[in-house]
Amino acid sequence: MNTTFWIAGKHTVLSAINNPNRTIVEVFTNEENRSLCDNANKNNSRTFKVSTKKNSDISKVLKNKDIAHQGLAALVKKIEPPSEDEIFKNNKDKENSTFLMLDNLTDERNIGSIIRSAAAFYVDAIFLLKKNYNFDSQSMYKSASGAMEYVPIIPVVNLSNSINLMKQNNFWILGLDGQGSADLIDFEWPKKVSIVLGSEGFGMRRLVKENCDQVCKININPKIESLNVSNAVACCLTLNLKQKKSPRK
Repeated sequence: MNTTFWIAGKHTVLSAINNPNRTIVEVFTNEENRSLCDNANKNNSRTFKVSTKKNSDISKVLKNKDIAHQGLAALVKKIEPPSEDEIFKNNKDKENSTFLMLDNLTDERNIGSIIRSAAAFYVDAIFLLKKNYNFDSQSMYKSASGAMEYVPIIPVVNLSNSINLMKQNNFWILGLDGQGSADLIDFEWPKKVSIVLGSEGFGMRRLVKENCDQVCKININPKIESLNVSNAVACCLTLNLKQKKSPRK
């Protein structure tokens, strides 16, 4: 399997360059962004080839022609995700830990936006179904706006198995659903929590929902049917962080 792929956009590319764990093969930049790339290259222990190109030539290397590349693209290598065991080990001694679990989400822009919110609100890891995760999705990277470099993403075959492992590691499993029995605003956030969100059209699958310790809803204006899943994540993580009082180190 080819593990090199192109990503595009200023925040996306510069964040990848600044991530010491990300291998950069080559960068294409227009004249306007050349100094940004050269400075980023100098400030890192590794060096890579930087080529000045026309915007039209940068577009040619992208499989998604709708991506607004902003005159910057990079050929990068995949970062192998940590195992579930490694994630639990890394979070064992933390006072506060927050995981996200994405059950059957398929929209790559939504997934990217969720990853961006997760990075902003100190989420420790994101678990999602392996079959729905395209690690080289340019749309996902662009929507994440650099956040792909900051949050561990764990593709798994079976979310219910992951939920059981989380419970064994003292995580409370909170499902988010429009038909939830309790209002999220009243939820007492535990120190270790995993928040489960379902697909854009169908919500959580039955077995995943049944395995949650509690299912809550966001009480919104009844004239509005639902929130976009990435907006729901941001609301949920805001409440989580507010109740825990301070950013987690």
